[in-house]
Amino acid sequence: MIEYKQFIMHRMIFPIKHAVLNLSTSSYDPSFLVRQVKEQKDELAQSSGKKHFVATSETYFFYGVVAYMFGEYALAAEMVEKRREVDAKVLRRPILYGMVAFYDALTFLAMARITSHYKWGVEVSSSISVLEKFIQGGNPNLENKVYLLKAEAKSLLDEKEDALAMYEMAIAAANNNAFIHEHAIASERLADFLFQNGDPRAS
Repeated sequence: MIEYKQFIMHRMIFPIKHAVLNLSTSSYDPSFLVRQVKEQKDELAQSSGKKHFVATSETYFFYGVVAYMFGEYALAAEMVEKRREVDAKVLRRPILYGMVAFYDALTFLAMARITSHYKWGVEVSSSISVLEKFIQGGNPNLENKVYLLKAEAKSLLDEKEDALAMYEMAIAAANNNAFIHEHAIASERLADFLFQNGDPRAS
């Protein structure tokens, strides 16, 4: 694309392409992921001699998603911080129809389990508020995401009955919208919740 001077399309596709490549490889190396983010940032800057903050921000986002999927939660949180540093330099920030807030919140919830630091809970609440504003603005496709995040939050607070109900609502909403990937995430999180609480349904 660069040879045909299609810089805008190249910048849009670049982070998605490399995130998919990471997911499709048989081996996963977190340090390699970090190096790739830097290399891609440099390549994007060189493609037209400018700093492409939006594309760099999206690169951090997609690699944060990959890190989360591989259970590298600290790395995913680091990607969020790096993305925010870039976002502070621009007016237009990638929102991707709520996906940024959703995966940020999943990362924060994972970090809350690991560290028990209160700041992650604050971040989760903020992300849920962002998604709820999208829903109020007429985007019902985010309901399953909010249900899942609330289920995870209830689980952290040991509110088991409410958490179970929210997990089931998240799965049902994802299924109704044919969001297969998010149905899988919600099902996985429910299974982990049941397992952690000694529920035989986890098997």
